[in-house]
Amino acid sequence: YFEILVNEYKDSPKYPEYLLNYAKLIKSTDTDKALDIFKKIALEYANAHAAVSALFEVASYYEEQKMYTEAEQLYSRLINRYYYSDVAERTKKSLGRIYVLAGEYEQAIEFLLPRLTSPFLHDYLLTREYMPADLYDEIYFLARAYHGLDRDKQALDMYRLYLNVAVSGQHTEQTKFNMGKIYFDKDQKRVALDFFKTVSGPDSALTTDAGLYIATIYFDLQEYDKAAQAFGKLRKTVKDRDKAQEIFGKQIVALLRVGKLKEASPLIKAYKRMYKEDKKYTAWFVLEYGKYYRSQKEFNKAIKFFNQVKNKYGSSEYADDAEYFLALTYLTLNKNEEAFKILSNFYTNYPKSDRLPEVLNSLGSLYFRSEKFDDAINMFRNALKICKTRELKKNILSNLIKTYTFTGFWDAAQATARQYVEEFPDADDIIVKKIIIGRSYINLNQFQNAVEYLRKIKREADSDTEPEIQFYIGDAYLKAGEYENAIAEFVKIPLLSKKTKLQWEASALYYSGQAYEKLGRIPDAVRMYQEIIKRPGIDLTLKKEAEKRIKQIRG
Repeated sequence: YFEILVNEYKDSPKYPEYLLNYAKLIKSTDTDKALDIFKKIALEYANAHAAVSALFEVASYYEEQKMYTEAEQLYSRLINRYYYSDVAERTKKSLGRIYVLAGEYEQAIEFLLPRLTSPFLHDYLLTREYMPADLYDEIYFLARAYHGLDRDKQALDMYRLYLNVAVSGQHTEQTKFNMGKIYFDKDQKRVALDFFKTVSGPDSALTTDAGLYIATIYFDLQEYDKAAQAFGKLRKTVKDRDKAQEIFGKQIVALLRVGKLKEASPLIKAYKRMYKEDKKYTAWFVLEYGKYYRSQKEFNKAIKFFNQVKNKYGSSEYADDAEYFLALTYLTLNKNEEAFKILSNFYTNYPKSDRLPEVLNSLGSLYFRSEKFDDAINMFRNALKICKTRELKKNILSNLIKTYTFTGFWDAAQATARQYVEEFPDADDIIVKKIIIGRSYINLNQFQNAVEYLRKIKREADSDTEPEIQFYIGDAYLKAGEYENAIAEFVKIPLLSKKTKLQWEASALYYSGQAYEKLGRIPDAVRMYQEIIKRPGIDLTLKKEAEKRIKQIRG
């Protein structure tokens, strides 16, 4: 009957309604034809009441097909042109969502923010009481918009608001997942872990993705036992072959890293049966065996596995790792020539390796041992330029500071120590680096700066490092020719400082004697040297040196 109306009554004022109802009737069986009719109504009968519904049908279709940009354009046209209709009012409630899904985050924020303005917005109890429930979704999509623009603080605020007001809301699990993702990307992995652990519900894809993040976080945090368990659990649910392979591979690696070789061995056999053509993970397994035996000081076994990676899996992405760890093993065994050969040829063999900063750092250490200090400095500086990991950068800077200090490049030593202090304020050896800055002032003849700086950092020192700082304060005065002040500072160490393994007490007494000699007060100088001889706990060599000095004075 609708076909009769559509075909025979084209001049009827109700014709757009006939078309609309006919299209709705055939939508499930002939979608393309229905869509053409909806478009025809919207274009040719724009002033008819049926045009509103027709436009909505086309926009909804685009949304269902995830053609969000096209859907957003039609929804916006509907709201602007037919603002007076009930359909337009209903559409406004979903436009923010469409903006977000279309990736138009700025527009989403501009649209959603005024709709959520409320004096109770951040009072969760009052918001629950007075905010209409249909605005909860708009809170969620506003959070998504902020998230899309990497405005993490605002995104987290909105996600938290949604979790607090929309109890058991439609987007609760996705919200917890998204919050975990933000913290993961900010490298706050412990916080991220707490959120991913709470993701549950009927969406198996979402819970699986959360589980993958959980396993990955444990792996990254080097909690390999937990990582192995988490990856093992995921293997039972993941159907995608590539993802399942990655999960299986990392489960085995985690077991090897925790030393569970017996548990890993049958899994490796099963893995090889399932993924016969794979070279990536099988090479990784061999490498991990080598690393395990190296950690157990079974160096011959370690060398065997590293060479196996090179010879059998030379084209894999782990060949460079095997070379690097082989060099480290040779260094441990004091086979420096073999290590140097690998490290010096590493760039030629693996120019794109992510191990290059570590290789250059190790090569620098090797040059330092050989007293080739210029080459060592060049290696450390080149390593620093390409280093991307925080812990390695810390190690390279330490090596560079040590080399500059050892060779007397005090300007460079101070600048590098300052960089270290600025970038790693919570480092365990931060006070050691600050002492180097103080020593640099002394060796650069900036004695007043040295005293001021050393007095300042002395307040941060513990009882083990305080005597050393106190010694350098005296040393600054001594080298400045202020002998009375030098003596006053040196004698504080035997009088006030805690005894330590290092002989700061003896050094303070010895240099007090030197200062007295400079002042021509020979009896006082002799008294200081005699104090070294009679005090218990001072190294015998230093006592002999004091005796020798007394003889020289009296001679």
